[in-house]
Amino acid sequence: MKLKKRITALILAVSAAVSCLALTAYAEDVDLYDEPLDEESAAEEDSYITSGDYKYSLQTYDDGNEVAFLEEYTGSDTEVEIPEEIDGYTVKGLGDYTFYLNDKITQVTISENLADFGFFPFYGCTSLMEFKVNDKNEIYTTDSDGAIVGRDGLAIMAYPTGKNPEKYTVADGIVAINSSTFAMCSNLKEITFPESVEFVGNFAFAECTSLESIVLPENLTALSNFMFSGCTALKDVTLPENLQKIGNASFYKCESLETIDFPLTLSEIGQAAFCSTGMKSVTIPGTVTTIDYSAFGFYTDDDDQIVADENFVVMGYTGSYAQTYCNENAITFVSLDEPEEDDSNITEKNSSEEKGLAPGVIAGICVAAGAVIIIVAVILVNHGKNKDNEDGEDEYDDTEDEE
Repeated sequence: MKLKKRITALILAVSAAVSCLALTAYAEDVDLYDEPLDEESAAEEDSYITSGDYKYSLQTYDDGNEVAFLEEYTGSDTEVEIPEEIDGYTVKGLGDYTFYLNDKITQVTISENLADFGFFPFYGCTSLMEFKVNDKNEIYTTDSDGAIVGRDGLAIMAYPTGKNPEKYTVADGIVAINSSTFAMCSNLKEITFPESVEFVGNFAFAECTSLESIVLPENLTALSNFMFSGCTALKDVTLPENLQKIGNASFYKCESLETIDFPLTLSEIGQAAFCSTGMKSVTIPGTVTTIDYSAFGFYTDDDDQIVADENFVVMGYTGSYAQTYCNENAITFVSLDEPEEDDSNITEKNSSEEKGLAPGVIAGICVAAGAVIIIVAVILVNHGKNKDNEDGEDEYDDTEDEE
């Protein structure tokens, strides 16, 4: 499925070797609606089979049988019923983008045999008001809020975005919230989690532009990629005390977020995690051993280029990775283990020739030896397609509990 390409490319690839940075625009341009797909994605889409209102792929399932995954809905119906079979193949799953950005459909009925969901099959379905699930489906059902949930009560797989509530309470016992479940619920101001929640997928609350505050459950040890990206009103975030990782672009373009307190358990902060927020400074605990490129001190300009913020300040401990990050990115570092009597405790920015980027320059891309270091997709008002699963994170697979 050829999707609008604006979802792609805040960062295509960044090498750890700063010396090979090239001051170029990002490989995925700001306006790529009509750009061709990369060779791998194009080849994949060329392999799709068209039949009736769908494009589908064939995959070998767990039992060894070949089954169909619906990759794209090409029909015009507003009420859609997932077929049990297509061209004689059992329809077992939805692809990553089956109904992606379809703002016409109002109702979807899940078939008896459907067992697998892609990453973003209902992303941007802003008119979708109702899910129905075939009574014979042994894995999924719907709850009182109209969401698709596991019959075991452990996972929320999809929420009808068109309902767009102001408040939502996740039911007790829910362990996992699937990727993009509540994305683009633009009226959502408040969400309450039970302590049972242990996993929240990529883009789960992306573009919830009315969300102002969030208290995350204590059993959540990692924040997924783009989890709150584009939540422009978000200003109060309470992180779990046992949090270990903040994923790529988790809070990208949360423009109202000015402060955040990190727990002492935190060890990893992903690429662009706090890029284009309202933060002007941040305190990094000594437990953090990984801070990926543009995590702090960078913003995207009107052309969607990443630019260094010359006034940003990082506070941390001498010899910590926070100081290393500042040295590599020419960001002002203030040591917490020195008295703040004068400016002597501010580490001078290293020259771009010695350490990295000069303030205010557009960040570039480096692909070392042809190896793509990381691939990140950005969804804001810009939409498009990223076929990669960032960092290899798995979707919640409710079928395992049925076994």
